[in-house]
Amino acid sequence: MYTGLMHLHSLTRWILVILLIAATLKAFTGWSRKRKWDKNDHMTHLLLMIVCDIQLVVGFALYFGLSPLTSGLTEIDMKNSVQRYWSIEHPVMMTVAVFTIHFGRILSKRAKDDAMKHRRLAVCYVVAIALIALAMPWPSRGEIGRPLIRGAGIETVLIKPASIS
Repeated sequence: MYTGLMHLHSLTRWILVILLIAATLKAFTGWSRKRKWDKNDHMTHLLLMIVCDIQLVVGFALYFGLSPLTSGLTEIDMKNSVQRYWSIEHPVMMTVAVFTIHFGRILSKRAKDDAMKHRRLAVCYVVAIALIALAMPWPSRGEIGRPLIRGAGIETVLIKPASIS
């Protein structure tokens, strides 16, 4: 189950990133061109939120019970960068990113005109992109780095997963 959820979490992150970039570009073009808010905008942003929520639930399942990196922790050694990253930095930043995406959606619903809807989403999405980029375990990040695609048979070529000492 753990391996399956890790693969799902890895795959869903790329779906999320692609959708987030597409939704951000859509929001920026809607804002700059003063385009009317339409059903396609609604569906794009709704799909993004659904994928975010799936990613968050899978991440919480890993964090609160299945991951050997975080399950059974009674205290966190803040000097241990790997333990600190997986116990605090990654989950907090990713959760804030998902909340930022939801907050943008709430703000856009309350906007008085279509340009303001697009603008509010664009700003919140850029913040979310920055948070996600900072919190991702890129392969180049040493001990906390993870493969770009889990389960594709290239894990050991990119980087070996680290464990908590």
